[in-house]
Amino acid sequence: NSDVDVNLPATKTKNENAYAVVIDNKDYKDIKGKDVDFAINDAVMIKKYLSDVMGFMPGNIIYRENAAKGDFEAIFGTRENYKAELYELVKNPYAEVFIYYSGHGAPSQYDKKSYLVPVECKPNNVQFGGYPTELLYGNLAKIRTKFTTVIIDACYSGNIYENISPLGIPVEDTKVELPNGAVITATSSNETANWYPEQQHGMFTYFFLKALQNPQKTDKNTDNKVTLDEVYDFVNDHNSGVPYQARLIGQQQNPNIKGNAKDKIVIEY
Repeated sequence: NSDVDVNLPATKTKNENAYAVVIDNKDYKDIKGKDVDFAINDAVMIKKYLSDVMGFMPGNIIYRENAAKGDFEAIFGTRENYKAELYELVKNPYAEVFIYYSGHGAPSQYDKKSYLVPVECKPNNVQFGGYPTELLYGNLAKIRTKFTTVIIDACYSGNIYENISPLGIPVEDTKVELPNGAVITATSSNETANWYPEQQHGMFTYFFLKALQNPQKTDKNTDNKVTLDEVYDFVNDHNSGVPYQARLIGQQQNPNIKGNAKDKIVIEY
């Protein structure tokens, strides 16, 4: 077990009017030798932290292992119809939504846009078989919520492609226009999302969970509340977080945040 898989903190947080989607894609059918080894570990513990630490009701968490494109569309909708499973669940405009994805991301060689990669997607046809991140954010924006949090442990470096240099595939910066929300991604630019084998988790997810496991350390202003902005500061700390741990293995990885996360309380303790 990882040290974040045990000793979960006791909190005062109750989120009965909150909904989550947790997707882990580990076993890719056509991307040989590039399964996402710790995706299921990541998602299982995210789900546990949602219910045991962040106060979500277990019945309000949509959980999918090894999601196909049809799963993404059934949960988040298509361009033609955004009123999918998540939309139908969130009837109260004061509800909160939390999205977590662990798996491959990729840029398209043709439109230079970023995609989440379903498990049956053929690596060189991501523009057809992938789920566009701009569609994800666009459809989430159509759900009226108090706040929407999106956490993505994936990269868009293009390392799923065969016989193609990922450095030759620039990816456009995806606009995030969530009226009340924030997106935290594992990497910036064309960086790789690294694993943390000693802890059996993705490196980004490990530090995200660590920030919740140790609220006293994450809570910089000591008000007994941990905001999403404080979680990001913990994860992105260049002396103890993801950037530092990545440097130890000779890599660069700098998590990125978009949106207003300063006032979003994740947990109270």
